[in-house]
Amino acid sequence: MDFKQVIVVRRDVNMGTGKIAAQVAHAAVMSAEKARARKREWFDSWFKGGQAKVVVKVKSIEELMEIRKRAEELCLPVVASLLQYLERQLLIRQVLRQQSLYQK
Repeated sequence: MDFKQVIVVRRDVNMGTGKIAAQVAHAAVMSAEKARARKREWFDSWFKGGQAKVVVKVKSIEELMEIRKRAEELCLPVVASLLQYLERQLLIRQVLRQQSLYQK
């Protein structure tokens, strides 16, 4: 059986091309590691087959969540690199805002 890694990118997020590329790289590594741990035979076949990948884009978080739901229903390894990145950025902004309020 042939395997292909699919990475889904949201285009509604205001992020530069370099940051998107970095997040895609993170997602590729994280999902490969997850597949290696949980679906070793899939990982081995994918790795020996040349580590095929495709990056696709979605227009919204709703579209992304629908794809994620379907992937999980199929028991595919799923990671959320971009979501984790955005959550970290939101937390950082909140902390910076709080610090600026306390410094006044």
